[in-house]
Amino acid sequence: MEILGLDMIKKEPDTINITGLDKIRQVFHNDLPGMSPFAIEFLRLVGRLRELDRDLEEFGAEVHQYRFNPVIPLSDVRKFEERCQITLPQGYVDFLTQVGNGGAGPAYGFCSIEETESRHSRTGRMIILNYGCGRFCTLRSDGKIGYMDMEHDSEPPFEETAFEEFALKWAKDTIKKYEN
Repeated sequence: MEILGLDMIKKEPDTINITGLDKIRQVFHNDLPGMSPFAIEFLRLVGRLRELDRDLEEFGAEVHQYRFNPVIPLSDVRKFEERCQITLPQGYVDFLTQVGNGGAGPAYGFCSIEETESRHSRTGRMIILNYGCGRFCTLRSDGKIGYMDMEHDSEPPFEETAFEEFALKWAKDTIKKYEN
């Protein structure tokens, strides 16, 4: 039986097997006007992680469960930038407005803009991710990712990696762990 592009839905005693979901995903992703390629790809990869790590074994996954907070309007992002006197890189703006206002990501996941603002006011740094044990991931306005250890409070080293690359690398590397 074929339903809405599915190859087959087969009910067995304990499970229902559905084949052809990749076709639906492709149609869905090709029909998302206005979404950045990064947002589409990151959502796809995190969806795959949700399928692979159903028991939430990855560190921090029990907190974010490979889900995102609702997106926020661009006007809220601009107000945040004004309050914090910072210009966010486009990739991070795309994340907040097209993927989610925090949620799935490395360790405990990406912070919401409210968490980021609260930490920014205390540290003067754009903290976007909590690794736990006083270690955080920071973001500069040029989009580079840095790391901060509150215990040592030194200027974090920054990678030559943009936010989008950092997020996609995490998702791809984590998928590899579960597919092997």
